[in-house]
Amino acid sequence: VLILWLQKASDDEKLKMEPEGVNEGLICGLIQEFLDIAHAGKVFLYEKGALLALVKIGELEEIRRFLRQVESQINLYTDQHLHVAVSDEVSERTALLAQIEKAFERGQASFYARKGGIYARDLQWKSAPRLKAGKQDVWSNQWRENTEAEIRAFIRKCETEKCSPEQVRETAMRFVQELVFATERFFDAGSEDIFPEGRNPSYAKLLETGTIGELEYWLLKVWKELEIYADTRKNIQYEIKAFLLNHYMEELSQS
Repeated sequence: VLILWLQKASDDEKLKMEPEGVNEGLICGLIQEFLDIAHAGKVFLYEKGALLALVKIGELEEIRRFLRQVESQINLYTDQHLHVAVSDEVSERTALLAQIEKAFERGQASFYARKGGIYARDLQWKSAPRLKAGKQDVWSNQWRENTEAEIRAFIRKCETEKCSPEQVRETAMRFVQELVFATERFFDAGSEDIFPEGRNPSYAKLLETGTIGELEYWLLKVWKELEIYADTRKNIQYEIKAFLLNHYMEELSQS
């Protein structure tokens, strides 16, 4: 079983999370042409923009040669990279679904890929590092600098250590929720005030991040929107409130 899909490189400077508009039917047809020439199998449109191919190619090097041919044609239509996840050999029909799932699991390695690749082995992911929003001096200049630095350091560590993509996304979502809550509390605002027109950072949006680069882009985009909102609300009233909250509130509550 092969699972095939296209995505941009994780370090693409022009990275955008909007769909590229590549015709999946066209790509499916190109792959099928090569499979027909080699009498090697059948490809199907599957789910989440992926293609599923049932092939008779057994050796990994054969698969590599086949995919180089396919990619040379695909590159005529898109600058995205071809990624392919490979299952173990399917010996009987009842094992097909399990092998499809195995291929998808192996394909998670593309989360850290700089370009296209073939993923044919099981991986042991490391746990994601902590990423916490600071609770002291919220929206001070130092807090801003520290928060953005924390985001970038988190991304680099995840990329270096190859942390579980699922855990990385979950940690990122909790962090965003902490930032939004801290901002709502500080400015006495609602989520709809900070993110008008339904632009709130939902988990569904987070799941659209296919690579670590897209995740970083999304996190920094959310952070920038929070900064813009904070700048519009930072006046003398809130400067006084920040000073009291950050320096005297504990003493006042005890008096």
